[in-house]
Amino acid sequence: MRLIIAGFVASLSCLALDVWALPPGEGERLVREHCSSCHRPEILNRAQGYDSSDEWRQLMASSG
Repeated sequence: MRLIIAGFVASLSCLALDVWALPPGEGERLVREHCSSCHRPEILNRAQGYDSSDEWRQLMASSG
């Protein structure tokens, strides 16, 4: 029974990782390599709306 529960919990945690999907492309690779190691998807989701290069540079500069 414990094994079944552990498997269920593990499958739920995998689903949670897929809730926030990035659009495919170079930006996805950059976010996964540089941002997601420290930031949860909820935090990264707040970065949507930075459309220009200057806006992204300012965001990256503030990220340390």
